[in-house]
Amino acid sequence: MATIESKIESKKRELESLKRIADLTETMKSQLFILSEQIKQIETDGSRVADIMRIWDLVTQSISAAGLGLLRYGEDNYKVGDWKEENNNKSPNQLENQAMPLPEGLVRVSASKEEPYTL
Repeated sequence: MATIESKIESKKRELESLKRIADLTETMKSQLFILSEQIKQIETDGSRVADIMRIWDLVTQSISAAGLGLLRYGEDNYKVGDWKEENNNKSPNQLENQAMPLPEGLVRVSASKEEPYTL
């Protein structure tokens, strides 16, 4: 009789251990689900950062292109006398040719071919 009771006690302890394992497994399952959701969020945020970096790269390229447009002008294009008041008598065409050189105008372009960005 003692052996049967000891076997029953052994099985009860084993059942309790299995219940604890099942509870821990369920807890781990829910934590892994939460972790997977957080990883998806990190992936989304990472792609947003990549998009922003790509946009800034395009912005710096545009600014650089506009600034490089000034390289075609020499120092004599910036002479102080070219914009004196005595030039008021000249036609608009003549004044346009003597206008102070400015950087190229920037053009707004979409950073993504898939969808346009809006601010």
